[in-house]
Amino acid sequence: MLVPVEWYQDSAIILDEVLPGHQENMQTSLIPYSHKWADIVHERFRGVLGTSIDFSTRQINGSVEEYQRIWLEKGMARKDGIELFPVTVVTKGELGMAPFLIDWFLDNGFSYVTFEKYVEYGHMLFSDMTKNSEYSGFLIQAFDDTFKRMKAGKKVLYINPILSSLRGILSGEPGHKWGFLVWKTRFRFFRTEDFIPVRQEAHRNPMEISPKDMAPFWNPQSGLPIYGITI
Repeated sequence: MLVPVEWYQDSAIILDEVLPGHQENMQTSLIPYSHKWADIVHERFRGVLGTSIDFSTRQINGSVEEYQRIWLEKGMARKDGIELFPVTVVTKGELGMAPFLIDWFLDNGFSYVTFEKYVEYGHMLFSDMTKNSEYSGFLIQAFDDTFKRMKAGKKVLYINPILSSLRGILSGEPGHKWGFLVWKTRFRFFRTEDFIPVRQEAHRNPMEISPKDMAPFWNPQSGLPIYGITI
C-alpha cells in the first residue's frame, strides 16, 4: 500500500490481459490503509488482506504500543467487510509469549493467525532471529495452550503452522510454505513430543530456495529421511 490505489487499478488491467484467470494476494502492514482501498481489495484480493503485526520489533515513534494502537485502528478495514489474516514473526522477544499472543488476538476479535519463523534476509543475520529450536519451542507452547483451551471448552485461535502440520500428518497434505514444514512428531495423543522445522538453519533467503531443494519437504513423510527418522 505504498503506492496509490490507482497504480493497482492500472496494473490490474495489464495483468488481466497478460494473465487471464490469475489470482492476486496482498500482505501489508495495514498502516497506510484507508476506506479508499476497500473496493480494490474486494475486487482483486477476494476481500482478504494478510497483515503483519509484530510485538517487539515494529515501532512507530520508538513505541511498540503505538504501532499496535494504530494497527488496531486500521482494523477499520473489517468494517469495510475485509477479512484480515494477521502474520506475526516470532523473534526472541516473543519467546515464551504464546499464551499472551493468543489472548491478544482473540480479545481483539481475530480467529486466525500465522506465526512465522524469523529468517535471514539475503545474507543478513539479526540478533533477535530465532533458531529452529526456539521457534519449535514457541509452537509447542502455542499448541499446549490451544489444547488446554479446547479441553476447557474455550474459544481457540486458528494457528496456521499448527493446523497445517496436523493436516500434513493426518492426511498427507502440503504443509507450511517456503520449502520447510513445521510439524509435530510427538503429539501427546501420538505419544510423541516435538515440533520439528523440517529445514536446516539456512544461510540464504528462503525465497531463493530452488524447487529441487523444496521437493523433499512437501509433507512430513518425505521430509523425515533427511533427519534419519522412520515411522
